[in-house]
Amino acid sequence: MNLLREGDLIIMKKKFIGFIFLLLLTVPLLSACDEALDITLDILDSINTEESSETEFNKDKESKVTAEAVEGLKVHFIDVGQGDAILVQTEDSNMLIDAGDWNGDEVVPYLESQGVKEVDILQGTHEHADHIGQMDKVIENFEVSEVWMPGNTHTSQVYERVLTGIDENDIDYVEPRAGETYDLDSLEIEILSPSELTGDYNDDSIVMKTTYDEVSFMFTGDVEQTGEQKMLDNDMDLDANILKAGHHGSSTSNTDGFVKAVSPEVAIMSYGEDNKYNHPNGSVLDRFNKYGIEMYGTQAHGNIVITTDGESFNVQTEKDGTVKKGD
Repeated sequence: MNLLREGDLIIMKKKFIGFIFLLLLTVPLLSACDEALDITLDILDSINTEESSETEFNKDKESKVTAEAVEGLKVHFIDVGQGDAILVQTEDSNMLIDAGDWNGDEVVPYLESQGVKEVDILQGTHEHADHIGQMDKVIENFEVSEVWMPGNTHTSQVYERVLTGIDENDIDYVEPRAGETYDLDSLEIEILSPSELTGDYNDDSIVMKTTYDEVSFMFTGDVEQTGEQKMLDNDMDLDANILKAGHHGSSTSNTDGFVKAVSPEVAIMSYGEDNKYNHPNGSVLDRFNKYGIEMYGTQAHGNIVITTDGESFNVQTEKDGTVKKGD
């Protein structure tokens, strides 16, 4: 028994001497050995901490689109079924464009999964329930600085709940108009529509072009042919790299002249499976194909995230899929 212990001790000593020899080869000066060992231990501890944190995060989250520190601009087209919800993240700020349908509950959990604590701008492009449906829940769960809406009134309970939330939380309220510009950190926001209200909820949608250095997005709400034509008639600069297709890919929007003027590389459509409106319309997909526009849809691809450094952009999807034509 004593011989075995002594042998073990000799082996341990040899291993220790070998370790010291390797350490001396790595660190030229003997006096720096202790510092090198401390640095190594710190690095190992940091790696273990990061792995533990990531494992804990993913355990409680089904989405494949994970929360990361925002570098540059990050735009999330959230899968909310037949509705719209788009999270725009700069380095320091968050803007939410629409908030899904009233009978859904996707938006708040998604924002939480992306580490959102505050919403600097909460925008309802127009007053329909598939766009402002969960805005009241967003107001309840996050600190909201400003709410943007076109300014039309509606009789729905959803609309009333949003107004109540704005009032009870003393949130600044803004009605943007064409020609106005705003800055969200280094993101430039140009309002293209409406210039004035017509009473048509869809055509009065807030349409805006956002530009981050050399990369731009066109957000259209549910604006239809009449609203698109007004922007064309006003000779606005509509050119953008990414187009959020109007009205979920409906044939009442995305007219040839408008799509040609935007000239996007990518079109994103937000719509639900087997929806009664047959969105997206086949004629719109044919038009996008004609102009060589790459197409993505939330029903087919799940959550869609576009990141950009201002010079190029990358599209990340939650799942593989093919956008199918509606009638």
